[in-house]
Amino acid sequence: MPRRTLPPRLWRRNDGAWIILDSGRQHRTGLAGGDAEDAAREALARYILARGRKPAAAPQGVSCGELLAEYFEARREMVADPERLRYALKALAPFWGDLSAADVTEAVCARYARQRAEAGVGPGTARRELGALQAALTMAHKAGRLTQPVAVTLPKREPPKERWLTREEVRRLMRAAAPHLRRFILIAVLTGRRKESILRLRWAPNLDGGWIDCDRGVIRFRGRRQAETKKRRGEIPMPRQLAFHARRWLRQDGARGWVIQHRGAKVGSIKRAWNEAVRRAGIEPATPHDLKRTAVTWAFESGMSIEDGVGWFETSRETLEAVYWLHSPKAHARARSVIERRR
Repeated sequence: MPRRTLPPRLWRRNDGAWIILDSGRQHRTGLAGGDAEDAAREALARYILARGRKPAAAPQGVSCGELLAEYFEARREMVADPERLRYALKALAPFWGDLSAADVTEAVCARYARQRAEAGVGPGTARRELGALQAALTMAHKAGRLTQPVAVTLPKREPPKERWLTREEVRRLMRAAAPHLRRFILIAVLTGRRKESILRLRWAPNLDGGWIDCDRGVIRFRGRRQAETKKRRGEIPMPRQLAFHARRWLRQDGARGWVIQHRGAKVGSIKRAWNEAVRRAGIEPATPHDLKRTAVTWAFESGMSIEDGVGWFETSRETLEAVYWLHSPKAHARARSVIERRR
């Protein structure tokens, strides 16, 4: 069987220089150092687009569908969650595929958001999808594919949700859940990671998803060829509660296969099992993403700092401060101490 040809990819040499590897050849980016990683990723995207040798075009001369396809081809090996990007582009394609980049106006963007709302999709999801369209148009302009920039009008940002589960609710949910869902819940509330990252976990290192390493006592949420953040946050030490159960699961499953599995097969969706467990536990409404909010809220209630939270939950400081920090006993502690001083 012939070897699979790897797509163009970045490599950082020992001297710090960022190199593009493609078909056994090395192409210099002229960039070096850890601070240049974002610029190197953009250089790789431009290289992939230029390799197609497509000429620059005015916005009215190129379709959004074509630019979205080129964007996915250039970015799929570089983003932390390629499936999430794929879902966004799949949602965009029926509406935008035959429209030109010149058709991207405020009115048309609003019409897309309304259409998604009629399909039962929330404004937050429509905003993320249109953000992917903006990223595709921006990259096309930077790469010389479009002769001028094109701006996407995004729906207003929704206020952050504040639903999280109490410890009693989680206990009831665990009792009501199927075995594979219990694993998912435990990992989610102890790591605060998203559903897709947890469902892709395996027991052995792999290219496209994370894995649990019981020997080292760590859990890694990115595959070997998935993008890593600048702060290398893809790996965290397992809490002792999770390490105990992980070793037990590993003995049950053997050294191969998926961590979240049902009858030996990968679990592609937990929607049915989740809805059934939530109904039986009597904690409706609740979604799998509420487990991330639960994990972060519990951590801050127990005194975790924002600095530690950024790395552990792989969430920006801005989001942690805006949504979760008020649950920390440290929140406003200095201000309160000033107010409480006797005059």
